[in-house]
Amino acid sequence: MSIEEIDKAISELKARREQLIQLEAAQPSSEPIPKTQHIVVVGGAGQLGKLFVSLFDQSGYEVTVIEKNDWDSKASVFAIASLVLIAVPINQTKRVIEQLPELPEHCVLADVTS
Repeated sequence: MSIEEIDKAISELKARREQLIQLEAAQPSSEPIPKTQHIVVVGGAGQLGKLFVSLFDQSGYEVTVIEKNDWDSKASVFAIASLVLIAVPINQTKRVIEQLPELPEHCVLADVTS
C-alpha cells in the first residue's frame, strides 16, 4: 500500500468518525424522563385505587392516598401534586372533584372511575 493510499484511508476514517460523532450527538438522550414529583390518588385504598398506587410505587413515584376521612389531614399534598387521580365509584366522582382544592397549574387531573 502506498503512502497516498494510507493517507486516503486515514482521511476516510477520520471523516467516518466525524459522521458517527455527529450521529451520536443527534440521538435522543438515554437519560430517563423526570418522573412526576408527587401523585395523589383519591380513593387509593379501594380496589382500583390500590392497583394504581401499587404501580406508581413500583415505578418509584411518591404517592399519597386520600380517602374520605383524610381530606383535612392531607389537604396540603394537593398543592404539590403533579397528578391527581380520582379512583372512586362513578356516582361519587362529581362530588369528589368538586371538593378538590385549587390544583397547581402544571397538575393533571384524571379519573379512573369504576
